Amino acid sequence: SEIVEKSFNLDFRTIVLPVEAGGLNEHGMLDSKAVEPMDNIDVAEETTESARRERWLLIVDAEGERYERLLTGQTAESSPQGLRERERITLREPQEAAEEESESRYLLLMTSPRSSAVESPDKAAFRQTLTEHTDRIRARAQQITEALWPNPTQEQRQLAEAVIQAAQWHDRGKDRTVWQRYACNSNEKEPLAKSQKYLHGHALGGYRHEFGSLLDAESCSEISNHPERDLILHLIAAHHGWARPHFEPRAWDHAHTTAENEDAAAEAMRRFGRLQQRFGRWGLAWLESLLRCADALASQEAEEQNE
Repeated sequence: SEIVEKSFNLDFRTIVLPVEAGGLNEHGMLDSKAVEPMDNIDVAEETTESARRERWLLIVDAEGERYERLLTGQTAESSPQGLRERERITLREPQEAAEEESESRYLLLMTSPRSSAVESPDKAAFRQTLTEHTDRIRARAQQITEALWPNPTQEQRQLAEAVIQAAQWHDRGKDRTVWQRYACNSNEKEPLAKSQKYLHGHALGGYRHEFGSLLDAESCSEISNHPERDLILHLIAAHHGWARPHFEPRAWDHAHTTAENEDAAAEAMRRFGRLQQRFGRWGLAWLESLLRCADALASQEAEEQNE
């Protein structure tokens, strides 16, 4: 409240609050009714059998680097063993014109190196055909939307249809030769969505399969005639974080012409603006998360069956 009262400009800034600030419920979500500090809960460091999550400070000064764990005060001179850096937020950096070396501070989210299907569904290491994956994620998307809207209004029904249609089309761009070569698949008649091994990412030449999926979906008459066409196409384009608001030219699909790529990339930006105005930034992000959850659940389910 003090920050708001002082009228600080918070646009595009990251606010890091201590656990003692309260306002978090038992699920770690912001809740106006949760006024007591949650001293025994730190959702950022929730650990499961298959994954660890820890927050550390990285302090860099004239003497070198040192690490300090926020929750326990534990210190280390090098990166904590068994963990890798997942995210970094700059807390303090010296100004470029500073004459003397000063201290830099970064907040790090450190996680166990195991790449699970939930964290990175696009790189899950097991074999699954594109048809199998599409069927799984469509079923998961339908399950999620039915749970969210058991007695849907017309608008909710159309939103549910949008999520399910996006699930149906989201990985179509993986059927390109460049992506199948990246996935080490020599059988072009049976394109893969997941592979047990991949080439280096450079083999894709920057190509983003979701941009290829977007181009394919734009030509589908069922999608073109749907009242939630914009949302369907955006969910397809944004399911790995791109199209918010743009794609780089290197991500383009060379199975289409330059004009087609340019038009699709420009429209993706305009579409993002229209949808943000309609749903708000958090409302649109929530809708995007429905498809991502369906993708992660479908990948996790298939990964567990392949173990």
